[in-house]
Amino acid sequence: MPYHIDWLVKDRVLLTTFSGVLTLDELIEFIDTIMLEIQQGQPMVHHVSNSLGMERVEFSLKTLQTLTRAKKIVDALGWQIDINRNPLLKMISGIASQFANARTRTFATADEAISFLKERDQTLADLIWKTELLKTDETIPMKQ
Repeated sequence: MPYHIDWLVKDRVLLTTFSGVLTLDELIEFIDTIMLEIQQGQPMVHHVSNSLGMERVEFSLKTLQTLTRAKKIVDALGWQIDINRNPLLKMISGIASQFANARTRTFATADEAISFLKERDQTLADLIWKTELLKTDETIPMKQ
């Protein structure tokens, strides 16, 4: 499976770490799984996607149709943050977020992503962040 989901901040900020190629079937499974996780959290739940290890998403018209299922996620989601440096994946992420009408931002580093979330949702500032989940991937720079 090319993704792993965990709570970056318990019940408030989900982290999905992607790697390799994401197929349409895996995208469908991911959408279903992330919807369940969001429902188990405390509003507003935010989602951080670490896409630095992702090579590509198998993209087609059917993929766009599948993204309509993600509309349910958007209704229950605060911010969708993508950590990503790949120009093509940034473009796909932008299209998907416009298609689903999501509040999204893309950042090159985990530090930028976390700072943005803490600024936008000040209830997150004093909570415990499991930043070690971000540090396990050497491709994600984190300030010490």
